[in-house]
Amino acid sequence: MVKSYEIPDTSQLISISIGELIKTVQQINRKQVFVDRHNIAEAIVDIVNIIHVGYKEHKNPIEKILLVLRNNSISRYDIDISKSGLAKEPLAVQIFLLMQSVYMNSEKGGRQKVLWLAIAMHTAVLLKHHNKNTTSDNILMQLKLAVFFTTESRRWIWNELPDFQSSLQNSIPFCVKNILLTLAGISERIEQELPDIANSTVLDFIKADEDKDKGKGENLLKTKNGQIQKILTAYEQAYYPNARRKSKSKKDENSDKKKPIGKPIKLSDESPSYTPPNEPAPYRWDTPKDDIEHYSPNFNTAFLEPETEINEGLTPGFEETLDSYDTPYINYEQLPNELIRHSAPLQTIDLSLQQNYISQRELALNSNTRLLSLAGYQVLFKSLSSAAKKLQTAPADTDALCAGILLLSLITAIPVESLSTEGYIRHSKTFNIGSRRAYIQHRLGITKRSDLFDEEKYENKSDEVKIPIPFWLVTALTNHHIPSKEAFTASLKSLRKDLELPYLSLARVESALHVILSRYTPNCSSHIANLICRTPAPHAAAMYYSSHSSEAIIAHYKSALSVLNGESDFDLSYITPWHKYTVGSSFALKLSYVSEFIEQLRQWVQSSLTMDEHFDRTSIYTWFVFCLLTGIRPNNGIGKIADIDLDMGWLLIDDKPSKSARNHRLIPLCSTLIKHLRNYENYLVSYQKNNLIKRNLSRDIDQIRAGDEVSLLRVLSYSFDKLVPIKRGVVYAMTKGFIELNPYWTRHFVRTQLERLGVSITLINGIIGHEKNRQEVLGKFSSLSKAQLKAVGKALEDIAGQLELNDEAWLPKWSV
Repeated sequence: MVKSYEIPDTSQLISISIGELIKTVQQINRKQVFVDRHNIAEAIVDIVNIIHVGYKEHKNPIEKILLVLRNNSISRYDIDISKSGLAKEPLAVQIFLLMQSVYMNSEKGGRQKVLWLAIAMHTAVLLKHHNKNTTSDNILMQLKLAVFFTTESRRWIWNELPDFQSSLQNSIPFCVKNILLTLAGISERIEQELPDIANSTVLDFIKADEDKDKGKGENLLKTKNGQIQKILTAYEQAYYPNARRKSKSKKDENSDKKKPIGKPIKLSDESPSYTPPNEPAPYRWDTPKDDIEHYSPNFNTAFLEPETEINEGLTPGFEETLDSYDTPYINYEQLPNELIRHSAPLQTIDLSLQQNYISQRELALNSNTRLLSLAGYQVLFKSLSSAAKKLQTAPADTDALCAGILLLSLITAIPVESLSTEGYIRHSKTFNIGSRRAYIQHRLGITKRSDLFDEEKYENKSDEVKIPIPFWLVTALTNHHIPSKEAFTASLKSLRKDLELPYLSLARVESALHVILSRYTPNCSSHIANLICRTPAPHAAAMYYSSHSSEAIIAHYKSALSVLNGESDFDLSYITPWHKYTVGSSFALKLSYVSEFIEQLRQWVQSSLTMDEHFDRTSIYTWFVFCLLTGIRPNNGIGKIADIDLDMGWLLIDDKPSKSARNHRLIPLCSTLIKHLRNYENYLVSYQKNNLIKRNLSRDIDQIRAGDEVSLLRVLSYSFDKLVPIKRGVVYAMTKGFIELNPYWTRHFVRTQLERLGVSITLINGIIGHEKNRQEVLGKFSSLSKAQLKAVGKALEDIAGQLELNDEAWLPKWSV
């Protein structure tokens, strides 16, 4: 309970009958969208009535509310819990839909959320009765956002609001007074924390990152305070519309000021604990703004945040979020004009020469001046390795240490600034130095599985990449002081002159490994280079959909250093795989497991008890075949009939939810998929003949047959009288008895299988939609022809054969 908060006088407590509340709900019901959902209007009246009676009886009404939700359940097909979907409905309907979603998905803490949403709904109706429309919307909006968003700035309130189900054990009755005291208590606790941060003394020597964290904490508290104040104000005005909240007296304010803010900071003689620095971005050291190579202008990229779809019971993983990002920004050889330098949209216009476009294509000419030639990399490697070997025998000098750092950067792609930070090699988590062996390690950051690794089900055991490094080199560098920045500058200057490499720079040293792997290593590719060199996620989405053995990755790495070694005598015997495991996507399923799933789906279709059930299951089966033989993003409403050319065997697809990232591409249709889609069209005609009485359904099928801009694959609506596009949440709900995974696994499967079948990485990227910036298949600077893309259809047909989807004995059985 809160001692300083004073409940308004009980004489001011509003008294209102349930009849008046029902009239208020009916007034809200005048909106046309609300009228069309008559059952929702009745359910809202029931919930408001239950809360009203619950207050009078001092009993928790959650069971009665759940009964209303159960009796007035809405089809999963009709609940669109997305920004655009909810925005179409009145706020009261939005709250009811969220209650239904929480109830159906059995969310953690779902009973608590449903109860407080019902309390907010009852409070909002009271406020409407008092003509306080803005305040009514405020409380509904605050609770809605707390359910809708997963960020700390919204979800925090569920840790504060009590679950009256458990509170009953402590004899805390469900009533207006206790709810008001609860809200006031949360508000007061937050207000008490605010001055501690705002008024605390920060000494000049405290680190800047600590100041930044403190500022974040203060902003979060201010956000929380604003939210709880809106809820508390709405609740007060609903039940005490004539009361005024008492403000603190000046005496109280003065007494607050005299209270100590906190303990003073005590300086200690003890040495501070060492915190390993994080690896910074490649181009770092303070450089003048006219340094083209190292300087890139700052701009705001907030508008680039992905717009992933929200599906019932499914949370987008890291890979799916990454898949929905826009393509990364280009780098300029020449700085843009001052007028557009800080405007992100305008920076998408490249001002450099067309030759720069050509040199950055996947099938590139070696004409980019940012790169050295193969001979240049080899002579650089020989010079650095020879100089660094002095660290093994003679006392280390500055030149040998500089060469050692540059060599380590060249063979690991770790920025020189990181390696030249005192203590980084010894203490950073990137390095693992044992008694006889050393290696660098990093994790891709792939979304973790909810279940344990099953080698019969999943392709990959881990997302960790480990690369061996010379033990003698890292040992020598950790035993000596790192040279200064000036020493590295002098060393590079000397190398430029001695090796006759005028373009030599830190950036070219740091990028050497990636260039050698992607361009000069036999049977390697930029995809493997991204894995080994820790390329940032937005530039290498394909890493998160792949599958490789640790032996294969290390073999590529050793091959790349062999190319660099050339005529040198650098010992590469330390590069051996000591751990054998698979690396890549957590959701890449094995071929045998997917085959079993397909067979289960077939039996599921054949076991249908009714004609309508058979239709839905047939549609879901075809949806999976469509995804497994194209590799498209399994988003809602995919496969518009106007974009499917069954005669030519092409699919024109635009499957990114984000409008800013929209980009069409072509996918070849293999013969098996064409058979399935033609068979499905015939199935629609047969189903239409048996349901002529359903006019809306017949109209929907006519649109498909006419080739309109509608989805080909559909399921029946809740009322069974029309067709609706298939949503991923519906697919997940209907098939989780066979496979409890987000259907996005189909995309992971196709990518790994294409790579296993030996398809070129460039072609796979074109089919899957992971092309590099400005290399999109339908763009003018694409490296691929349509004939090359069409040839991938044979590999997709091979996948169909491995899954036995081309079984002719199965196809004719599809009938109503």
